Amino acid sequence: MKIARCLIVPGVLVMLAAGCAPPVTYVVDLEYAPELKEELTPKVSEIQIAVVPFEDVREDKTIIGTRRRIMGRVDKFDARPSPAATAVTQAVVNALKIRGYQTETLKKGANAEGITQSPPHIVVSGKIDELNADAQSKLGYTDIKTVVRLKVKVYKVDDKNSFTINVQSQSEPRIVFFNPSVMQKSVNDTLTDAIDHLITNQIK
Repeated sequence: MKIARCLIVPGVLVMLAAGCAPPVTYVVDLEYAPELKEELTPKVSEIQIAVVPFEDVREDKTIIGTRRRIMGRVDKFDARPSPAATAVTQAVVNALKIRGYQTETLKKGANAEGITQSPPHIVVSGKIDELNADAQSKLGYTDIKTVVRLKVKVYKVDDKNSFTINVQSQSEPRIVFFNPSVMQKSVNDTLTDAIDHLITNQIK
């Protein structure tokens, strides 16, 4: 019994020490990350697309998520490039380029409908309603939940026609050992899925 107590007490002390340690901030590299990039590359398109930098309308724009440890300590996830709106805008631009579209990035806040002649043929703008990556560590495993929700406006210059759509994706993997790279892959997979849905179904 004494031996068991001697083993348990140091273990408890280690857990308490970990819980009292200062919070950690992890940097998450946000990017468009398709599984097989070469399969997405068509012949170069004649369609030119302009992208207005996305607007982040989340309540807390300083982080993209948290990790809550067993003892209650809360770590944070920061986006790179920063701010998150820059990362999402760049991800959309890269996705379009991979598919062969000619792209350009306009100034922040540019009025898409103020463009009266093509090219560009299409102007894409949008808002980040949700971009969240949370991890909850428990004994023996960590639950991860990532959610991306974008409100995107597509304006077709020649038709003078525009429409707004909501694209959303989420994932909830469970892992044994937490690793920041796993979190990064999860949030990028979710972001990529949302962008794929936008381009495949709405950009023509």
